[in-house]
Amino acid sequence: MAAGEGAVVTFTGSDYPYATLTQTVPASGTVVFDNMIQGHYQLKVTKGGYTAYIVNYSITGNRAINVIMEDMRYVPRKLFVDDMTLHATWDEPLAVAITEDFESGVFPPAVGKLLPRVLWVGTAQPMVVVLTSQFLRIQPYAVANDDEGGSSNNGCCDYLWTPAMDLTNAPSFVLSFQSFYNGDYGQMAYVEMSTDGGASWTPIYTCAPAAAWNQVDVDLSAYSGASGLSSVQFAFHADDAGQYASAWAIDDVTIQSGGLPVQGYGVFLDASLIVNVPVEPREYDYDPTTINYGQIYVAGVAGIYCSGYSDLCTYTFTSHFPLSST
Repeated sequence: MAAGEGAVVTFTGSDYPYATLTQTVPASGTVVFDNMIQGHYQLKVTKGGYTAYIVNYSITGNRAINVIMEDMRYVPRKLFVDDMTLHATWDEPLAVAITEDFESGVFPPAVGKLLPRVLWVGTAQPMVVVLTSQFLRIQPYAVANDDEGGSSNNGCCDYLWTPAMDLTNAPSFVLSFQSFYNGDYGQMAYVEMSTDGGASWTPIYTCAPAAAWNQVDVDLSAYSGASGLSSVQFAFHADDAGQYASAWAIDDVTIQSGGLPVQGYGVFLDASLIVNVPVEPREYDYDPTTINYGQIYVAGVAGIYCSGYSDLCTYTFTSHFPLSST
């Protein structure tokens, strides 16, 4: 069992004076709250990679509370086995808060919401007319385009935002997306953040004009981890600055974090455990003496956590390892 070092412990009072008391767990694994006012409190303990512990307590005197947190067993990604060499590689697990490619045929998508009068639209919809060849992209995407609103449109406040999400369960979330934004005719494009349900928004990233689609990564680590934000929304804000501006298009939106408390990996073949390996370098060579040429196998890799193995990431391959010469 892992120590609780780094976990954030918060008591929130339900009675007057509604006190909030917070401490971070040291290496000893114990925190002491002195001189607490008796009453009813909600205890919340958070730590990256673990499910938040939330329980209500009535504090009437000295007491000890033992907290056991359940780790989140995230699955490794992108397992690949070279069928000629039997060399396997994979990527670290990620905590995924959102992934959206706008290919569901529904707009706004389940993970998005539009403000009233917004001109964000999905290119999968028949109503969309893409007027600039530079926007051309084979797969669907979302675009805020002044041309859709006509000359009377006020495109100052076109928002496409995410639902509320909790960033406390992993240490270093990153918002990534594909962007087409050339800044023509005064167009502006921002990524913004809200912690009050969308009542107000704070810009955290300003897009720079570019001549083609490009990848944008917005570091959210300042809002991540045990002391991060437990309810936050992010928005794509297109602003025409009062002009008949160009547009802004986005695609392949993800919010995800690495740095999870995986302790190693279990390597499997046809659902049987072969070996446990360290966190790095995330690779393994299957023993060719146990593999038959031309046979189909299902390789697998699982993350090892305090509470056991994650689900398997699998890869099916047909062995073409060279036969031994006789």
